[in-house]
Amino acid sequence: MRERGKYDRLSQSDFTTHTEHWDPDPYKRISIHHGFPVKPVLLAVFLLSMGVLLLSLGILMHNGHIRNGGDVTKGYGLIFLGCLTFLPGFYESRIAYYTWRGTPGYSYNMIPNM
Repeated sequence: MRERGKYDRLSQSDFTTHTEHWDPDPYKRISIHHGFPVKPVLLAVFLLSMGVLLLSLGILMHNGHIRNGGDVTKGYGLIFLGCLTFLPGFYESRIAYYTWRGTPGYSYNMIPNM
C-alpha cells in the first residue's frame, strides 16, 4: 500500500492572505460591461417581443381565429418558434430589469455577450 503524505496546518498568516481576496459575490468583482450593455438588452427585448408575437399568432391559428386554409396544425410551427424565442428573451429581459431596478444579486454581467 502507498503511504499517505503528511499535511501541515496552515499558519495564520497564510490563511489570511488567501481569504482576504475572496469575495462571495463573483459578479461584483468582474467588470465586463462598463455601463449599460445596449446590444444584449436590445436583443433580449427583440427576442421577447418576437416570442410573444409568434406565440400569439400560433395560438390564434391553432384555435381557428385566423383562417389558414382550414388546417389548424399550421399553428404548431409558430408555437414552437415562439417558445424558442420567448424563453431566452424573457430570461435576459428579466435580468436586465432586475439589474436596472437595483435588486441585489443581479448584474449586467449575467447577460451573455453577443
